[in-house]
Amino acid sequence: MPDLDEADIRTASRDRYEKAKAAAIKNNLNYAVTLLVGLMKMEPGFFDGRMLLRASQIKRDKTRGKFTRGLSKFFPKLFSAIGMKSALKKGKYDMVLVKAEEILCRDSEDVFAHEMLSEACMKMDFPRAAVSSLDIIRKTNPKNTKMCLKMVSALEKSGQFDQALAIMGEQIKANPNDHNLPRLQKDLAARATISRGNYEKLATGEGSVRDVLRDKDAQESQERDESAHKSTEALQAMISEKEEKLQEVPEDYKLCTDIAALYVQMGDYDRALEYYDYVQNNSMGADAYVDRAIADTVLRKYDEQLDMLDPGAPDFEEQAEAIRGEKLEFQMDDCRRRVDKYPTDMDIRFELGKLCFENGEFEEALHALQRAQNSPSHRLKALNMLGQCFAMQHKHDLAIRSFENGIKEKQIFDEERKEMVYHLGCVLEAAGRGEEAVEHFKSIYELDIGYRDIAQRVDQYYSGN
Repeated sequence: MPDLDEADIRTASRDRYEKAKAAAIKNNLNYAVTLLVGLMKMEPGFFDGRMLLRASQIKRDKTRGKFTRGLSKFFPKLFSAIGMKSALKKGKYDMVLVKAEEILCRDSEDVFAHEMLSEACMKMDFPRAAVSSLDIIRKTNPKNTKMCLKMVSALEKSGQFDQALAIMGEQIKANPNDHNLPRLQKDLAARATISRGNYEKLATGEGSVRDVLRDKDAQESQERDESAHKSTEALQAMISEKEEKLQEVPEDYKLCTDIAALYVQMGDYDRALEYYDYVQNNSMGADAYVDRAIADTVLRKYDEQLDMLDPGAPDFEEQAEAIRGEKLEFQMDDCRRRVDKYPTDMDIRFELGKLCFENGEFEEALHALQRAQNSPSHRLKALNMLGQCFAMQHKHDLAIRSFENGIKEKQIFDEERKEMVYHLGCVLEAAGRGEEAVEHFKSIYELDIGYRDIAQRVDQYYSGN
C-alpha cells in the first residue's frame, strides 16, 4: 500500500481535507486537528493529510503551556507503550498509527510516538510519512546512529537517494571508527545508481551499457504497441455501446461528455469536440467542466500538430514556433473567457494567474492570483507566484511579505516551502539585506545541498566573496 496523494483518496476525504486546510489557515487548530485525526483513520496513507496534521499539532503546541505539555509526555509510558509494541508485533499497523497520533496530539515531539509511527509506516509502505517522523527523532539526537540509519532506509524506499547519501556521509564523519558505515554507504550508492539508470543487467555482468539501453527501449516500445492496440479496441467497444444508449436518450448530456472523453483517449479530437459542442448547444446552463474539457481537447490538437511535424524539414523550427504561438494565444484567450464566464471559480482564476505569470504578464497575473489566494486549495501556490511577480517588478517589500506569509502557513519543509524560502532569500539579497538572505539559504543548505545554486551561494558567503 504506497503513499497516497490527494488525487488518490475518496471524494469525502478530499472534502474533509479542504475543510481542515481552511481551519488551519484561520488558526482554528483544534478543529483542524480533529478533522485530520479522523481523516488519517480513513486514509492512513494520505501523505499531505498527515503532514498537515503534524504541522497543526506542532503549531498548537506552541500556544499551550509547558505544564500541560509536560504532563502529556507521561502518556505513552503510563498507558500505550506496551499495547503499541504488541500491536506492532501482531501486524496491527493501523492501530499503531491511530495510537501514535493520539500521543502526538498531546505532544507533537514525543520521540516514542514518532518511533512507533515510523515503524508502522515502513511496514505499510508509507516511507515519506516515516521520513517525517524519523527526521524529528534525528533532530532531537543527531548522534543516534540507529535512528539515522532507519531514516536512510526510509529515504531510499521513497526514492530520495541524495538525502540518504548525505545523511550517511554525516554519520561517517561523526563515527570515524565505525568501519561498517563506509560499506553501507557504498552499497547505498550502488543501489542509487541501479535505481536511477536501470542497470540491473550490468550489475550481474550480463551485457554492456548499450545492450541494456537497446533492450530496454525495445521492450518498452513493444509494450506500448501492444497496450495501444488493446486500448484502442476496448475504447471503440465502449464508445459503440454508449452511442447506442445515446440514441435512446439523446438528452443524456453526461453520457455525451463520457463519449467525448473516450474519443479524446483515442486521439480523435474532432469527434470529441463535436460531442462537447452538442452538450454546450443543447443543455440548460453553463458547465465549467465542459468548457475546460473543450479547451484541453483543443490544446491536445495543437500538441498533435507539433508531433506531426518533420524535424528534418528545413522550416521545422519556423513551423513549430508558429503552432506554439497559436496554442499560447488560444490558451490565454480561452482562459480569460472562462474567467469572465465563471467569475467566482477560483480554479480558473488560479489557472489564468499561473498562465500569465509563466508568460511574463505580471500585472494581469497579480490581479488573478490575488483573487485565487482566497481559495484554500490554491493559496500557497498563489502566494508563491505573487511574491515572484512583485520581485520581477522590483517591489521588494511586497514580495517579501508574500513569501513570508506563505512560509508561515507552510510549516512542513517540503519542495513548496523550499522554493518560497529560496525566493525570499533572493529578494532579501536584492533589497540589500544580505545577512537575512543567507540565513534562509543556509536553512535549505542544511536539508538539500544540491538545491538550485544554494551550495554556491552559501560557499560564497563563507569565503567572503
